[in-house]
Amino acid sequence: MRFTILAAIAIWTSQAAAGNCGYDPCGVQGEACKFVCRDPVTHAVVFSSPRGTCQFDAKRGFHCRGG
Repeated sequence: MRFTILAAIAIWTSQAAAGNCGYDPCGVQGEACKFVCRDPVTHAVVFSSPRGTCQFDAKRGFHCRGG
């Protein structure tokens, strides 16, 4: 179990450093949204964490706001 947690942290750290992470798009006010890291070649999700809530404002439209 400890190895799995450390492996997930290592994947997230390496992908975040490469700029392959961000919030998935959302479209429903108050909906939970996820912070994801994707493989740069296949675009498959390699790390996902529910960390935000979908918000709407006139300037940005619907967007995920971390929390």
